[in-house]
Amino acid sequence: MRHWLILGLSSLSMLILAFNGTAANVALPDFASTLGASTDQLQWIIVAYSIAGGSILLIAGLVGDRWGHKTTLVWGLAIFAAAALVGVFASSADTLIVVRAVMGIGGAIVAPMTLAIIRTSLPASVQGRAVAVWTGSTALGMPLGPIAGGYLVDQFGWAAIFLTSGLAAGLALLGFAALVQQAPVGGHAVRIDFAGTVLVSVVIVAMAYSVITVGRGQLTSTTVLAACVGIASVIGLRLWRRRADRHARWSPLRNPGFRWACTTIFLLFFSVMGILFLAPVYFQVVIGFSATESGLVIVPLALSLLLASLVSGKVADRYSVRGVVACGLGLLTVGLISLSFLSWHAGLWLTVLSLGLIGIGVGLAQTPATNLAMAVLRPEDAGLGSALITMFRHVGSVMGVGIIGSLANLAYNAKVSADIGGLAIDPDATSSVSDAMTVADRIGGQTGAVLRTGAATAYTEAIGIVALSCAVVTLVAATLAVRYLPAAGRRHSMTI
Repeated sequence: MRHWLILGLSSLSMLILAFNGTAANVALPDFASTLGASTDQLQWIIVAYSIAGGSILLIAGLVGDRWGHKTTLVWGLAIFAAAALVGVFASSADTLIVVRAVMGIGGAIVAPMTLAIIRTSLPASVQGRAVAVWTGSTALGMPLGPIAGGYLVDQFGWAAIFLTSGLAAGLALLGFAALVQQAPVGGHAVRIDFAGTVLVSVVIVAMAYSVITVGRGQLTSTTVLAACVGIASVIGLRLWRRRADRHARWSPLRNPGFRWACTTIFLLFFSVMGILFLAPVYFQVVIGFSATESGLVIVPLALSLLLASLVSGKVADRYSVRGVVACGLGLLTVGLISLSFLSWHAGLWLTVLSLGLIGIGVGLAQTPATNLAMAVLRPEDAGLGSALITMFRHVGSVMGVGIIGSLANLAYNAKVSADIGGLAIDPDATSSVSDAMTVADRIGGQTGAVLRTGAATAYTEAIGIVALSCAVVTLVAATLAVRYLPAAGRRHSMTI
């Protein structure tokens, strides 16, 4: 019974973290209206969560291996809960960006520790099912964000998202403190690579900043400097790892199965998070749905994703990991391609069908890939390995939101400029679809109607372009899965 309670708490924790990764998306219009957030600030409110988290994941895993998974997990939940409760009272967009960043740091500590505790606390006979439930909770949290988040925003305001998250994290903290025993750890064998971790952090932050600002058409000296720092950090990280590897302990990334499973997870989250970032704005601003209605449209994605996650592990055990992951990525590709035919003045049937296919594809691919990666980990490497898996997911999310969001912005601006170029309207007033709709409502009349139609059409076509781009990414991921993923994982494998 205690084992299942631990699994329940781990799943609850991941549900909270994944929920917060997407719940803020449906509150973007409210952030803009109540806090006066600019388009850039809105994007940073979203990506700060993943950027800050992804930058410390490795050190979180190493600290957990050295000082104990339970202790590290409790501290992570405390940081997350405290930051969320502070967010309830945020009065500016900049404050909210900082709050989201601190929540991301707490979440980055929690995520690998929950997976490590499953790896070290549960019997080996149930770990496959436990990881399926864990990944199912993670996967369910992504679409649950717009659904539950939309309801909370409509009924109580955006602060309710932070209050709910803080209270839920506090509940999980109390449960872990009472139920989990501190497992023995090989602390004397763990050398924390502070220099390497700092370089990874700089790479993530610098490159994400560069992608976002360039996508907004803001090629400033700061952007160029950030890109240069990012490139220099990549080179420095490579040189440092060559030196460190002479004395480093075994790294899970030396195992091809682990390495390619993580690559699959990265490409998966890159595509899905990019689309989920754009969807709430489309439903609320273009279609005119409320936050709750916008969340309800995501229900097919949530249900199909959860069901596929729960059965994919058994299917992979019966057939092959490689085949199930490739099949999932193939269905995801089909869903993204169908989403590219979206039309804002048509019905929702195509949207619902596309989201259902995307959910099935993600569920089939994510769980077996995570199980494969976990299968090679030794108990003393559970924290580091779990952190690496989570880092690939976080970085994929950050790059997806940054690159896909920027590509959508470029496509939207090019289309809207061509369609409404003859109108006597300040181009800055149409720099985002939200701004364009606000201006259209203020102007009214035929000019307002033309502006509204042009902006809606431009944003819908931009989603179509990025959906096709994401389909190309997932098709490449499916090809790599067929070529490089093993049919099944071998526990504790040391193959190099």
